[in-house]
Amino acid sequence: PHAFELIVYRTHHAGWIYVTIDDELLNVTYDVSGPAPDCDWKLVDMQLWLSTDFDTVPTTVFGVPLPGLFPRQAVADCSAEKYTFTYKLKDIFGIDFLGNPRIACDDIIWFSAHANLICTDVEDDFANIQCAPAWGNGTHFIPQPAEDWGMYNYVQV
Repeated sequence: PHAFELIVYRTHHAGWIYVTIDDELLNVTYDVSGPAPDCDWKLVDMQLWLSTDFDTVPTTVFGVPLPGLFPRQAVADCSAEKYTFTYKLKDIFGIDFLGNPRIACDDIIWFSAHANLICTDVEDDFANIQCAPAWGNGTHFIPQPAEDWGMYNYVQV
């Protein structure tokens, strides 16, 4: 699998985003089950944009990502540590005349993974934190430093 760190507050580790691909499916898993130095994070809600066309990501006119408009959305029960979005490869790439996904060996899948997390075991400077936004670590949509720190990444098939 491809692994991307899930971060809160721009620099703090909260978990991982795993992208796995087999012959038919692509899975994107949000995982906060491992140890994190600051909190015992749980998933609240997740938003995912994934496409072969980077220009389809929902953003403002200034390029700020809008996770509330990402096509895949899910709500957890605030005690969840893992959640997986599943895509059929033929839905992403289309199909050839045999009904197989039409994939070239160098095709790229762009994605942006956002989540809201809740801290259930606070320590030190996180003592007043209850809920926090998180992004799969990657390239910033807009140059930093900026108020918005949304990120995207890609996997090559």
